[in-house]
Formats: sequence, structure tokens, C-alpha cells
Amino acid sequence: MSKRNGFIIAANWKMYMTTSEAKAFVHSMEPMAPDGPELILFVPATALAAISEEARQKNILVGLQNMHWEKEGAYTGEISAEMIKDAGGTQAIVGHSKRRSMFGETDLEVNFKVRTAQQNGLVPCVCIGEDIKERESGEYHKVLLRQIVGGLIGVRSAPLIIAYEPVWAIGTGTAATTEQVSETMGWIRRVLIEQFGREEGSAIKLLYGGSAKPENVAELAVLDNVDGFLIGRAGLKVDSLKQILDRIP
Repeated sequence: MSKRNGFIIAANWKMYMTTSEAKAFVHSMEPMAPDGPELILFVPATALAAISEEARQKNILVGLQNMHWEKEGAYTGEISAEMIKDAGGTQAIVGHSKRRSMFGETDLEVNFKVRTAQQNGLVPCVCIGEDIKERESGEYHKVLLRQIVGGLIGVRSAPLIIAYEPVWAIGTGTAATTEQVSETMGWIRRVLIEQFGREEGSAIKLLYGGSAKPENVAELAVLDNVDGFLIGRAGLKVDSLKQILDRIP
């Protein structure tokens, strides 16, 4: 059974791509078919306004990799939901592992950002994941439960995307095994159903991230509860991104 219609490929460009490079990238992409996978580009703030119009014309969604929960204020270096929308964005990554580990982002701050995104009509893509010690010790369920419950208190089930990214697989070239992905994504789905009810919890899109690439997406895409991928390196090149889109069964 095909998963292509409604499947999500989200590319997190991180701190790569100048504005001119981003414009060339989008210009090189073919328009996305309405009955195929959905493509989201999470771009640097400098590139968002420059590419949003052509992306929209090609049925490509764009957003930022972070946002602040306040409407405005003396928050030097931060970007609000209103600013994202004004620049043409419709999405925002919230709680990426690098934001949590490098900048001390807490579950409470994630919760503030998710609420603000939803209140402003943005789709929050909430990242959760465990590190290698938590995986090997068997504590990863406890870590994921804390991130889900703490990050989603008082949050609506839509608009909302959850991206599971095992920290030990991000940027390492080694993805989790199909067995690990299947078990963990199924467990996350059950938690969401408990939190939001069966109908709403089952409808939330779950993405897998962590060294997803052209070589492994086909085998991972067919797993239950895998509704898409949040990709890093493979999303920085047009050719590899096209390969991933083509390999979704």
C-alpha cells in the first residue's frame, strides 16, 4: 500500500545555505505533486523571505528552525511567530536536540513555543529523542515520556508534528535499526493516543530523524507509525533530496 500521499519529507538545513544558495536550491526543485509526499524546508532565517514565494508556487512548505514564544520585545536575536508568517513561513521546528543540549532549551520552553505556534497558525514540528547513554541503559522511554508530556501540556493535537530523533544517530551516518524505529515509534504513538485520545492521537504525523538518507528511507518508510522523515545532510543537496522523494513507496 502506497504511503506517498501525505508522507512528509522535512529538510532541516541547520546553519547552512546562504540566501543565494537557498534561492538556487528552490529554483532547481520541480513542483511537488499534490498526490505525492509533502516537502518542508526548514531554512535559516536569512533565507526565508527570499525563497518563500517561489516555494509556495512549487507547493513546497517553508519554515524556521526555532522561534520565540513572545509576540515581541527586547529579546535580542530571537524571531517571533508573526515574523515567521510575515516572511512566508508556515512551520517551525521546536525543541531540536541541538537547541536542548547546546542552548539549554527546556521542556517548559518547548511547551511555550508549541502553544505560541499553534495560536498563530504555524505548524510546530516538535523534536524528541534520547542520547546513547539513555538508549543503552533502557531509560529512553522515560526520557521520551518526559519530553512529550512536558512539551505538550495544554497543547492541541493539531496542527502538530512530532519528530523522533535519537540523538546518537544525528549526523553520525548510522540510523537506528528498523526494529528500534518500529518499537520506539509505536511506543510514541501509544503515548500520544493516551494523551489526546485514539482519533486525535492517531492522526498526529510522526517523523523519524537521525541519518535518514536515500540508502535507507525505503525500508524505514514502510514501517507502521512512520509518517515521514526529518533529514539533515541529505536535505542540503537537490539530487539526494530528489532521490529520497522518489524512494518513498
